Amino acid sequence: MVIPDWQSQLEADDIQKLEAKRTEEDKKRDGITVSQDLLDYSEVYLLQKLIGKNWPAVKPVNRPGFDAAPFLEKDADHAQALPHRAA
Repeated sequence: MVIPDWQSQLEADDIQKLEAKRTEEDKKRDGITVSQDLLDYSEVYLLQKLIGKNWPAVKPVNRPGFDAAPFLEKDADHAQALPHRAA
């Protein structure tokens, strides 16, 4: 993991929400083991928060000349717009 000890960088409420999502997913998957990695249940805004706090550690993972920030911003905008269009 590029961001070591990422859980300690989140609020307790954020961790509880991720655990609740994992529990809910586990209930849906009878007989199938779901991922225990809480990062698998995160949303774009949470990833943005972690990447922003840890940019020096994340930056070397990008290809030279590639900036992930615009893509993360676009994904966040798209993710926020989807529930509003469904209504």
